[in-house]
Amino acid sequence: MSDLTIAPASGTHGTPTSTASLGAARVLELARFRTRPQHEPEFLASHAAAMRAIRAAYPGLASVMTVKLASTPEATTWVDVALWTSEEEARRAAAECMSIPEFAACAEYMEADFSVEHGEVVARY
Repeated sequence: MSDLTIAPASGTHGTPTSTASLGAARVLELARFRTRPQHEPEFLASHAAAMRAIRAAYPGLASVMTVKLASTPEATTWVDVALWTSEEEARRAAAECMSIPEFAACAEYMEADFSVEHGEVVARY
């Protein structure tokens, strides 16, 4: 079975992930958060920098996709879908992310109702 590579759409702020790093990923992380719509360009720029910094600090981060779920005049709802090579590293990164300056700067754009869940990848098709 070959791994699936999902490359960012044109105009996004990320970097495509190699299939080699996705092959070792065994943990899925869902991080749900909201931002103010008027700050979307600044949020996306700071979020890209935050994800690069987290990947540098935690090499077990294989891939992150940022998904815009819904937007109202009051708030935009997002989900980061991340693949990790280990649950321990995913949980450590979630606990320590605010100590990374780029992530702390990005978090300034997020509402307080941030949530993170982890699950085991049991099959890929």
